[in-house]
Amino acid sequence: TWEQALRVGTGLSVFNHAALSVGDRSRVSVTQKLSHYDAILTTYDALISKDITVPVDEKGRAVRHNVESQNGWMATRGSSQRAESVTRCERLSVLHLMEWRRIFFVDILGRKCFVAKPGTRRSASIVALNSEMRFVLFEKQPGSMLPAIDQLSKSDRKAFQSVAAILHLENPDGQVQPQRLSQELTLKDYILEA
Repeated sequence: TWEQALRVGTGLSVFNHAALSVGDRSRVSVTQKLSHYDAILTTYDALISKDITVPVDEKGRAVRHNVESQNGWMATRGSSQRAESVTRCERLSVLHLMEWRRIFFVDILGRKCFVAKPGTRRSASIVALNSEMRFVLFEKQPGSMLPAIDQLSKSDRKAFQSVAAILHLENPDGQVQPQRLSQELTLKDYILEA
């Protein structure tokens, strides 16, 4: 399992958020507990749970206010994210209260892919997470000879745009417009292959 591999292979302290009961997983106090671990594992289904009401901006990202720092996991947002950037409120997971250092999304391209399906609750929930860095790790499809980036670029444009939005790839004016991004220069730098 990922949990065992991370513990044994890296020596990191690992917490499996998805292993908590639904009641425990949805408590706001769990964010304090999570801040003491090096790596947190969860599932796409846990991300779409409707635990709390969170304000989101025009890009669909959770807007956080007055959150205390907790050993680097949680940090207050700078003045660039003010109350006027809030466009609506959504019911999201308690994990959206946290500021993450790095997020790795693991998925497989194809019909069962979560990150390349725009407009779903899972993709909206992934976009809403706050982080400094984001990566997508695509598992190799059985029988596929193409690298993940080539499979993605050959799939429909909406799948490519969904992955670009999830990675928060933006142009200089701050708008997520993946149709203007060069596939070769952007996504190849952000997509890893297992």
